[in-house]
Amino acid sequence: MIPDPTDDIRAIKRKLSDACNNDIRRIVEETRRHQRESGRKSVSVETPIECSRSDSTNNPLQRSSEANVLDVENLSSPPAER
Repeated sequence: MIPDPTDDIRAIKRKLSDACNNDIRRIVEETRRHQRESGRKSVSVETPIECSRSDSTNNPLQRSSEANVLDVENLSSPPAER
């Protein structure tokens, strides 16, 4: 059986939180410092990714005019409801 790492993860979180007096900003700062000093590659999301509208391929499939709206009252009901 594979051991559940949840208790170990919670213990590490408690230790880090206690060391930083439960201050989330200090916890984040300490975590980032640890990542920098570890020498491992890490992903940074400090700079947001910018997208331009011309790159978008999300185009409407139908025009949004009233001429294309279905008249729901005149539709027949599905076979299960007949």
